[in-house]
Amino acid sequence: MDYLEFGELSSDPEADTRIQDVKEYLSEKVGKHDLAAIRQSGTILQDNAEELVIEDQIQTMSVRITQLKNVRFDDRDSYKESNRAKQVAKLSTQKMMAVEEETGRSVENYLMARRLERGEAPKMPMHLPAADHPEGRENRKAWHKTMRSESNREFWLGTTRQARDSIRCSAMRPPDSLIPIIAQIEEEDNSRSEDFFWNHQRDEAATADDDTYGKQEHDIVIFLDCHGHTLVCKVGRLFQLLFGEERMSKVDSAIRQWSSLPPLPVPDSRRHIVNDYIRTKHPELDLEKAKDLKELEERHQCVVHYGTWAAKGHGNPDHVHLTPDTGFRRGFPRYVEQIYPTKLFPIFRTKVLGLASEVVRFVFESVDPKEYQECLNVFNALSDTDRIDLSSPTFSTLTVVGINTFTGRHRDKNDVHFGLASLVSLGSYTGAELEHFVTDWSGYRIFLLFTNHQPVRNYAHRVLGKLPPKINDPWHPARQRQAGQGERMVLEPEEEPDVEAYDPCQTEPVEQEPEDLTEEDIHGAALIDSASSDSTCSEETGSPGLPAED
Repeated sequence: MDYLEFGELSSDPEADTRIQDVKEYLSEKVGKHDLAAIRQSGTILQDNAEELVIEDQIQTMSVRITQLKNVRFDDRDSYKESNRAKQVAKLSTQKMMAVEEETGRSVENYLMARRLERGEAPKMPMHLPAADHPEGRENRKAWHKTMRSESNREFWLGTTRQARDSIRCSAMRPPDSLIPIIAQIEEEDNSRSEDFFWNHQRDEAATADDDTYGKQEHDIVIFLDCHGHTLVCKVGRLFQLLFGEERMSKVDSAIRQWSSLPPLPVPDSRRHIVNDYIRTKHPELDLEKAKDLKELEERHQCVVHYGTWAAKGHGNPDHVHLTPDTGFRRGFPRYVEQIYPTKLFPIFRTKVLGLASEVVRFVFESVDPKEYQECLNVFNALSDTDRIDLSSPTFSTLTVVGINTFTGRHRDKNDVHFGLASLVSLGSYTGAELEHFVTDWSGYRIFLLFTNHQPVRNYAHRVLGKLPPKINDPWHPARQRQAGQGERMVLEPEEEPDVEAYDPCQTEPVEQEPEDLTEEDIHGAALIDSASSDSTCSEETGSPGLPAED
């Protein structure tokens, strides 16, 4: 098989003098936060209280550096409070509101009440048993969030503008039978609505508008915070610069071949719910519309996670483990012998993912050497059975492979906190080179994402002594004392998991709602995952409505 020949390909960089010059620029000026040197070597286009914009040159490569003086890397609120962010949000919202307004709270309440009246509400999720509730209790907060999310989906998917306007009119004058149900929903559910479908359309329209997002045609684009810390560093055609067109094409081809071997998971719309909406615009990627096996292969989509994560719902886990994709635990189609993927995976992870990780390393260790070293330490803290090596020294505990995937702008709850994720784009596509998941594009697109999840980092920090040990950790003093005395060690039960918040790309809203949470809420509430469908009825009223509360 040709795929096996990839192992003979060299990982040595090309003989191009630009490589060393780019490396030195990123390491000495950007990585060391030397703004004075950047000012001196480049041309200042703008310098005011909010932003410093500099254009520079590295041989034939153009550079644009923007310092956001009101943004701090480790201050989440500073991003959205900057005037640039506020202006973009204002223009984006105005542009979309002129096209169509959001679903709105009243429409959501109306659709929720209508589902209840029809007996189509999802089953009520339950908290795990606790001391004060030995049989568990209803997780009404999670239920309301699921209902609101599904109503939002119902409003946008498969509907015309005329149909949506009709729903809006009905919500303004609901039938008498729905009025008491709507009133009960309003009384019980005080969560903040999040119209992900409308947000996606707003973002897509904004990225196509030059007045909202200015287009930059530079080889290297860098954004810095107020202290010179790197926020974004994009280097165009870096793979080709480092390893040449032939090796980049070889990696591209290897990933396409790999996608036909092990069964790879398609994007999960429960987590990124606008995926369903996007597929209505791109029916060529809708797997359900394929007429035969050949067409199904041509519509290939996947998001695959290789490496390490933790048990679902545990932010500070007792254990970490390899992902199901890493262990090929999804079953194999009949025409694929299991020995093929397992035999080829060492080549795939070291030669394909490993070579791509070298592209990432070139930038990562240069612009943020402290965070790069932290990632090396986290990887090394994991046992050999709980990690996969890519290219030595490995810095990424989790690698994501995506093919032909669309999603909306979002922040995943378990992304590393105040760290960096690295993205390598491959394939033959047009559009969306930088706005990777928002702007529309066409063609065949592959992305490789190198990162680690915060729960895995938390576990590694306990191993390294940066966080206090948990009672179940083998290195906990009490456990070591028991072991030294020959006592039988009985593990304590883990805390109740946040069962729907780690799967593994659980999306949380870009702006979080203020909430007063109990411990039970923190460990048991869902965000926007789907529950199984079942009918429910209020025993108190004897008519369709909200479930009676204990």
